[in-house]
Formats: sequence, C-alpha cells, structure tokens
Amino acid sequence: MDEAQVALQESQNWLVAKHEYDELHKTENCIICFFEGVHDPDYYFSHINSICGSYLGVTCHNKKNVLKMYETIRESGYVFLAEGHANALGVGILDRDFDDLLNNPDIFETTCYSIENYYCLESAFANYLTLYFKLRPDSEEYQRAMNFYREEYNSLHGTIDEFNYYYAALRRLERAHPGSCNVTGGDSFPKNLATISVRSYTKNYSLDSLNASYGTTVTIEQVEAEKAILSADKTSRFRGKYEIEHLEKLLEYIIKEAKDFKIVDSVAVCYRSF
Repeated sequence: MDEAQVALQESQNWLVAKHEYDELHKTENCIICFFEGVHDPDYYFSHINSICGSYLGVTCHNKKNVLKMYETIRESGYVFLAEGHANALGVGILDRDFDDLLNNPDIFETTCYSIENYYCLESAFANYLTLYFKLRPDSEEYQRAMNFYREEYNSLHGTIDEFNYYYAALRRLERAHPGSCNVTGGDSFPKNLATISVRSYTKNYSLDSLNASYGTTVTIEQVEAEKAILSADKTSRFRGKYEIEHLEKLLEYIIKEAKDFKIVDSVAVCYRSF
C-alpha cells in the first residue's frame, strides 16, 4: 500500500475501534481492555481474568490507536484501572517493541518485544514438549528436542541480529525525529536479506548494504548501542514476528521428524491450538 492507502486504513481502524468502545461503554458495566492486535486477547485472557474478573476487549489495530484511545477517554473524564476506583473503565495493553517504556500505570507493556516473543521463550518451548508432545523432562527425546531448540535459535539469532540492532536504531531515530525513517519490519524476515530454514542459515546483508537498500545512515556506533541493550536476551527482545515465524518452522520440523523424537503424530498436531 502507498502512504495514502496506509493513512486511510489507519483512519478506518481508529473509527472502528472508537465506535466499538462507544457501544460497549453505553451498554456494558465491566472492565474494558484495549489491545493492539486481534489475537492479543488469546494470550491475556486468563491473566486479566485472574486480576479483575470478566472484561471486554476492543482491538485498536496498532499501538498508536491504543494510546489515542487512552487520551480520548481520559479527556472525557473517565478513569483507568490503575487509579483504584470502583468504577474504573479499563486498561491499555501494548507491545513494548523497540520503544522506550512509557512507565504509565494505566497501560501494561510487555516485558518482551511483543506477545509473540512469550510463545518463543525456552520455558514455553519446554511446556510444548511436555503438554502437547507428551515428552517426559527426564527422557532422552526431551533433551534432544531442547538442544535442537537452543541450537536453531542460536543460528537464527546469528543471522538476524544485526538487522534487529539496525531496526532498533531506526526506531530510536524516528522517535527523536518523527517522519525521518520510512522502514517497516514486516511480518516475516526480509527474504532478500537471508535464507532461513531449519538446519540452514545464510546471511546476505551488512550494515552498509542495509543503509544502501533503505536509504538510511545508521552508524556502527548506533548499532553497537542497541546491541548493548538487546543482546542479553535475544529471544525476548528481538522482533517478535521473526521469532514466532521460526518457532512454527521448528515445531513443524519436529512433527515431520516425529519418529526421531518419538512423538505420536496425532498428539503432535495439537501445537496448532496455541
């Protein structure tokens, strides 16, 4: 889509979200949560229920619209959950992304880059093996699968790490100078930058080639500054869409090689339910 189409889509998304909120607020008397994505409530459902009981969700389609909804509601004189009022309206829920923390008690921000990252953590993968694939933690197959996960994610991160640092630096520049960077991360890792598949990883880019391709001037110093922030926990802090895209590949590989991992096929396919 060109810029005009993107702007039109964003405007329509905002109007739909605002209308949904207006209708809920008129007819319902419960907590209303504002999400970025359509599938975000799938992850948060049990967490929110355990804290505040029943709630209704409004999908705002992006971070900007969640924040816009928050400001609109506050300007109307309503309060949010963090203020402790019995008639509190709700809470905003955001992915942290590569942005600085808002430190707003009314808005929950993920500790990872995004919700997707939570599904990709080593602890989550261990749960998939025991709950969905029925592997015992003390079994040889379980240990083989965990080693497979670690090796494959290490290889992935060695391939995409520089792009993540570069993109984080761009986001920081964009916050300082709005409109200065017109680069989007996309839902999948750019295919022209790397070949990524299970057991096979080839990196086809450098900082110089990224700057040339995207018309940017990110410096090695800026990349190193982001590396110092993000590299300690790459699965948590790297762009979530790339992490979960790879998780799907790993799980599909395990299912395909079910005999090697001693997994029952009929049980293995259950991973698609999360």
